[in-house]
Amino acid sequence: MTIMIFFQLIDGIQKRTGIDYVLTNTNITSLYDLCRYTWSDKDYTGSPWCALFTKEDLSMIEYYSDLRHYYRNGHGTPMNERFGRIPMGDLYETFVNAKVNKHRKLTTYFTHATMMDMLYSALGWFRDRFPLTALYRDPNRKWRSTMTAPFGGNLIAVLNRCLIDNKEDYKIVFYSNEKLVTSMCDNGVCSWQQFENQFRPFLNASIDFCFT
Repeated sequence: MTIMIFFQLIDGIQKRTGIDYVLTNTNITSLYDLCRYTWSDKDYTGSPWCALFTKEDLSMIEYYSDLRHYYRNGHGTPMNERFGRIPMGDLYETFVNAKVNKHRKLTTYFTHATMMDMLYSALGWFRDRFPLTALYRDPNRKWRSTMTAPFGGNLIAVLNRCLIDNKEDYKIVFYSNEKLVTSMCDNGVCSWQQFENQFRPFLNASIDFCFT
């Protein structure tokens, strides 16, 4: 996204508002937030705030948000992965205990988009072949904040107890926003050994580096 293209975007929105003072970058992103926040109602009716933007405008501002998420919370900064390892270690311990005790049916945690991005970084999900930059907006990029961290975004890990050849076994599947994550293990289904190999190392995660 070059500076000239961004100025053209601002100029177009400025003309559509009809107001007589110059819009700042903060004004533009605030209008974008009004568009998407007031669109997401239960009736799925369009928001009048979205009339200020063309489809290309929305695509460009989405990419601006993607860059912000990518470098502030995601793969763009290596430290984010270290923060994301902490809850993944807890997930591993939860499933180990579930195998032994077999009485807890559900464990839930509530967080926000920042931590979700860090979890994805720790898991290596939505990692593009090349880092995201302002110079090139890849329309086929994996890291897309409107898809990975939407309203009500969620990550679900399911531990399934199975009987295979009359022997108890366990399979784990992951869902991102209710969609099966097929990139995990064998088309989305992990054996216990595969899960353990990937998640047990998270037990060694630490944020001690924050205090050095």
